[in-house]
Amino acid sequence: MIPIASGFTPGATFSERVFWGVIEGVVLAAITGLGLKAMQRRRNTRTQELAMRALDAESVARQKVAEYLHGTVQPRLHLISREIANLNTSEALVVSTRLDEVTDELIREVSHALHPPELFVSLEFALEALLANRAELILDKRLTANSPVGLVDLNVASEDKKYAQSELRLEVSSLLRWAIYSVVRELVANAEKKTDVKKIIVSVLVIDNSIDVKVSDDGHSLPSKMTRGLGHLTVEKVTADFGGSFRIKNLPIGVEARCVFPYEPKTSLEAIKRRRSEIDKKHGASVV
Repeated sequence: MIPIASGFTPGATFSERVFWGVIEGVVLAAITGLGLKAMQRRRNTRTQELAMRALDAESVARQKVAEYLHGTVQPRLHLISREIANLNTSEALVVSTRLDEVTDELIREVSHALHPPELFVSLEFALEALLANRAELILDKRLTANSPVGLVDLNVASEDKKYAQSELRLEVSSLLRWAIYSVVRELVANAEKKTDVKKIIVSVLVIDNSIDVKVSDDGHSLPSKMTRGLGHLTVEKVTADFGGSFRIKNLPIGVEARCVFPYEPKTSLEAIKRRRSEIDKKHGASVV
């Protein structure tokens, strides 16, 4: 006979029945709570997987649109410009020249915004290009080219004990690089809208199992009741898609916007080994 059931035996006293009734209620509540938490975890995992699939599809779409603008739209606009110039009037030449200028500026700006080529080099290079003459960048050393990555030759790299694991360069996925880049772009643009801003500081740091992105300025404070615009809503969506968080707060002087992205630190050396292993498996080679 199990203990809880003894509370309902004929010989049980009233106090015993109450006691075991309470115990049974606590146990059932605990079991139910664990079940609900497990369901919530599965739901969150599924939601995260769907969000990542959507981000993958969005990334492919952005690249295709950028390539179409650069490879198809821009040449056609230049062709139209030449046809206008062939009219051989002063007005036509002015229109043709201006159309070329606007085409080159606009197409480049939009295509780069959709698919920044600098991100394929590194997050560091992309952020430096984005923030040049606009904001000060504080980037975690492990995300920079100055951080040691180890040797590409894995046989030598695996024996390299010169650097501590915590010093090696970290690998950031292409989707997460894009997310960090896009939130920094939006938040810096928002800060620049304030006419009294003299300094903007952007920091991207790896803290435990997260990447912490902060954009602070020395402009006027935000009102206590503020309706978020498109820029802030975009940042909120991007961070939420990665299971992260976004908040804004007033500082003693200025405003700070902060995004926290969940991140499992992986060194570039580990990434090289992983890719090598995948290549070996694909070609049927044995992996040591």
